[in-house]
Amino acid sequence: MSLGCPAKIRLSNTSTKLKITMLQFNHNHTVEPPKLKYYSRNRRLDNNTIEIIKKYDNHKVPRSIIRNIIMSENQSKLTTIKDISNILDKTTINNLPSQATAIEKILNEMKILDSTATIDVTISGNNQLEMIYIATTQMQENFKKYYHIIFFDVTYRINIEGFCLYVFLIQDGRGIGMWQGEYTTMHTFSQYNMR
Repeated sequence: MSLGCPAKIRLSNTSTKLKITMLQFNHNHTVEPPKLKYYSRNRRLDNNTIEIIKKYDNHKVPRSIIRNIIMSENQSKLTTIKDISNILDKTTINNLPSQATAIEKILNEMKILDSTATIDVTISGNNQLEMIYIATTQMQENFKKYYHIIFFDVTYRINIEGFCLYVFLIQDGRGIGMWQGEYTTMHTFSQYNMR
């Protein structure tokens, strides 16, 4: 009620029914049908449009362009980039087994390409991914030579599950920074002990 609009509906619960106790329809601003297009319930997309969005996303089309395509096909319906993101996020969340398979495949490919790399994966008791630590052979050799970590950074919520990405940098004898390792976890540093 940032406009201080007095319009309201008040209900009371009598445990079996909802009873309307107050109706006030007097607004202190204009109520125009064109503004209804901004309500999320009026921006819902049908199944055909959702499939089109998924198809474009599979081809790596930027979400802003997807939004423009959808709006050009249906000019009466407002669609935001956030609407597109919400649809694609729901699709990804419903597809978690394939994400786990994809992660496992990538880690196995890394291990084949660099057989002495350190790749640690921790799974919780309820079969949830807890942590991934990766240090290639080159990273390990650099750390043996220049063993002082000079920079430690974190990026929060890098994926749908809210994982954090920690990066460790070392500095060689010439003052050039080198990536020493990466650590991805569900927990923030203060919640989880890192090795």
